Amino acid sequence: MEFALLAALSYGISYTIYSWSADRASFSYIMFYGSIYCAIITAPFALREKFNPDVLKAIAVERSIWLIASLFIYLSIKKIGVAATSTFESVYPFFVALFVAMIYKEKPQLSLLIGGIFIFAGISIIAYNKK
Repeated sequence: MEFALLAALSYGISYTIYSWSADRASFSYIMFYGSIYCAIITAPFALREKFNPDVLKAIAVERSIWLIASLFIYLSIKKIGVAATSTFESVYPFFVALFVAMIYKEKPQLSLLIGGIFIFAGISIIAYNKK
């Protein structure tokens, strides 16, 4: 759990910096140079592992979806700002639970469903207040 909280903290900082970049560069510029940077940083570790074509296919699908999600985040930040974007995007755990249930046939825990209801309620309050 502590790693998930550290990830949330990191994403908070990342979103703030990403917003600054989005005001000064195009989506393709940010994605291209960001990908090169990540490839350089991770290459020494990745190249030590055995090549697995099945994993590579899964990574290609996941990264394609991630790229689309990143585009939506970029467009949302440009339109409604970084704070509102991160608030509305916070509903993603519900969709993770939904897709895990559909793909892996895992039953979501009741606490996750209740938490999801609270997240949707909070976002609805924020969206209603914006009108």
